[in-house]
Amino acid sequence: MGDEMNQNIDNEGQNTGTIKKNKNVKVWQEGAAVKITTGELGGAVAREGFVASLGGAGMTPDELEREIRIAREICPDGEIGVNLMYVAKDFHNVARTVQKLGANFIVLSAGYDSKILNCTGECEDLKLEIIPKVAHPSLALRVLQSGVVKRIMLEGAGCGGHIGFSSIKNFISTEELVRLTFMRFATYLARQVLGKGAPEKEVEAFIEDVKNHREDYRKKYHVPELIAAGGINEDNFQRIIDNGADHIANCLIFTICKESNAHLNWKNMQFQADKRIFFESPVKGMIGSAIKNSFIDKYFELDDTGVYRFKATEKNRQKNGEKIKSDFTDRCVTKCMENDFCLKYSKDYLHPMCIFHRLEETAVEGNVDDGIVFTSENLNYIQKVAKVNISAKEVIDYIKKYTYGTTN
Repeated sequence: MGDEMNQNIDNEGQNTGTIKKNKNVKVWQEGAAVKITTGELGGAVAREGFVASLGGAGMTPDELEREIRIAREICPDGEIGVNLMYVAKDFHNVARTVQKLGANFIVLSAGYDSKILNCTGECEDLKLEIIPKVAHPSLALRVLQSGVVKRIMLEGAGCGGHIGFSSIKNFISTEELVRLTFMRFATYLARQVLGKGAPEKEVEAFIEDVKNHREDYRKKYHVPELIAAGGINEDNFQRIIDNGADHIANCLIFTICKESNAHLNWKNMQFQADKRIFFESPVKGMIGSAIKNSFIDKYFELDDTGVYRFKATEKNRQKNGEKIKSDFTDRCVTKCMENDFCLKYSKDYLHPMCIFHRLEETAVEGNVDDGIVFTSENLNYIQKVAKVNISAKEVIDYIKKYTYGTTN
């Protein structure tokens, strides 16, 4: 990459369109798990006026408590929350710790149910804002119908890490996800206000009015705000806002900042890769977005759907008639997932790779050839506009420019 790899975020940008003054838009820094987004980065982001999320998955309550305190020391009054996996076994203990330390919200990055959305049952002592993350318009509508959520995070297929779609053919871009969700909300609202038997022309006129005065309708009918995430940059930002997003979230460009806790080897790899690939994760067989490395080459093979599958799965045994013995061993000692669904999956499909272990191996230890290196659709974008260990403030000034038309 040469000099391009080390160039600073510049002042020219790539978007030749008109920059609007999106004064009501909040920019979020999404929380990357396995101890990448910790207190130093969260505090630095919040201090500059952005919304900060710490990546809570993979941290113990004590570790997370320390990181929240660090973030609050840097920025006592900023909007700071935590991304947590609802399916994690210790979710409630961690959530209570987060609340005790004055976090503003929890983003549910894996799973949700009516108990957590309504803070009932075992969740009744949680009083901070709960923000579910969804990847399909129908799920977003279900959350809307709960009547208790103020904000929803929509994560399209451009995101990094685990992608919330069952197959590549079902991928929805962030731009399209926002458009479809906004239309689903507006149509639902029209039927509620006008009645199910309202003429189609009245419904269409109502939806058009919602488009033109969406802030008024959100307040009047308590419609949740939409936070768009996944592959957002200056080239698609304005279209995503125009399609119905209220706020945007970025992740990858913050993980390569000097305040990020990711290992330098991990950060450098984000600038050396050509593109991202998709692989079958042991987490319920979800699809992951990653950089191809020797680990992927050794243990995975590309199938006809465009996904790298683990070579030792039961499916491959049946297909090839071979008894492939995995080099992995069952190294699960914490049983961190509720109902042990990782272990059940590995038992059924012989995929005993602990995803946390392999993510930590690269992101924390720096062994980037012996684990999974998550990345996003924005991989090539950050290579054009950023450098390794750039400051969070430089990134924020750049995002402010194409979001608000200014760095002030």
